[in-house]
Amino acid sequence: MIALELFHGGDLDGFGSEYRFSPEHGVGVVMLTSSGGKKFINFAIDTMAELLADVVDNDNKPSANTVTD
Repeated sequence: MIALELFHGGDLDGFGSEYRFSPEHGVGVVMLTSSGGKKFINFAIDTMAELLADVVDNDNKPSANTVTD
């Protein structure tokens, strides 16, 4: 799955933030914490990947009105 994903984050003494958004699929994650580091960023990346997987999976399911041969 390839999807456009916008993101920005950072940390400074005493806080961390991470923002990820997929305008194509209309889902995003904003995380703020009183700590930061690699585990925090990885959690945001994993959470966004799960959201995108759910959205893409639901987009590929036929609706009740879909007729197939």
